[in-house]
Amino acid sequence: MSTLEKVYKNLSTSFNLFSNSFFSILKIAFQFRIIKELPKAQNDRCAILGNGPSLNDSLKNHLNFIESCNILCVNHFAQSEYFRVLKPQQYVFLDGYYFLFDNKKYDLAAVNLTFEILKIIDWPINVFIPMYARNSYLVNTILKNNTYIKICYYNHIVVEGYNWFKFPVFKRGIGMPQCQNVLGASIFLSINIGYKDIYIFGADHSWHGQFTHLDNNIITMTDVHFYDKTEKKPTLLTQGHVTVAYFFLSLSKVFRGYEIINEYADYRQTKVYNASHKSFIDAFERKEIN
Repeated sequence: MSTLEKVYKNLSTSFNLFSNSFFSILKIAFQFRIIKELPKAQNDRCAILGNGPSLNDSLKNHLNFIESCNILCVNHFAQSEYFRVLKPQQYVFLDGYYFLFDNKKYDLAAVNLTFEILKIIDWPINVFIPMYARNSYLVNTILKNNTYIKICYYNHIVVEGYNWFKFPVFKRGIGMPQCQNVLGASIFLSINIGYKDIYIFGADHSWHGQFTHLDNNIITMTDVHFYDKTEKKPTLLTQGHVTVAYFFLSLSKVFRGYEIINEYADYRQTKVYNASHKSFIDAFERKEIN
C-alpha cells in the first residue's frame, strides 16, 4: 500500500468515525426514552439459547451445565418442551413481527402460539422488549396480564462511532450496537445485566448453507430451528428487494455486530463464549463444555 493510499484510508476512517458519532448523537436526541434500570444478574454465569438446530445437541449433552446458569431464551423458544423444563429467567424479543401482531390484521399463527404460552407462565421471568413496542398487543394484552412477568424495556437505538463515545452510551442503556437479530441483542443485554461469563448455545448461523438454487435466478432457503417437529419447506429468498447480495450484506452486518459486541464485552470485563455445537460465528472465543 502506497503512502497516499494509507493517508486516504486513515482520513476515510476518521471521517466515518466522526460522522457516525455525530449522527448517532442526533438519533439519540430524537429517539431516546428514559427506561428503568435493568435487573441485576443473580448468577455470574448466563446461558443464551439460540434456536438453531445444534441446540438439540447441547440440550442433550450439556443440560446440567445449562441448568447451572441463568438462562436466556429468544423468539419461539416457548414452543419447545424445554421451556417448562428449564424455566428461563430471561426472555428477549427484538423482531418487529412480534410487535406488529394484533390478532386481527397482523396475525401469524406461530407468533400467536408463542403468545398463548406466555399467558400461562407460572414462574418469575424478565421479558425484554424494545422501548418503541411499549404500546404493542404483546405488552398490553399478554405481558401486563401475567403477574409472573416483569417487563424490561431497552432502547433499540443503533449507536456507532468512536469507542470512547459509544461504549459509555451502551453501558447506560441509551443505545446499543447494530443487532441484526435477537442473539446480538441478547448478548448485549446480558452484558449490561452484569453477567461475567456468557455462554452461547444454538447459534448455528448457517443460513447460507440452506440455499437451494433453482432456474431463472430463483433461490430458496430453508430456515430450520431446534424445536421443529416436521420438515420445513423452503421459502423464496430472491423476491422484491431481497437479492442474494442484499442477504449477504445483512449477514455481514450480523457478524460485524458480534465483533463490536465482543469489543464492548472486553470493555465491561465480561467473557462471551460460543459454546454452540455448530456455529459460523468467529467473534467470540470458542468453548467446549465438558
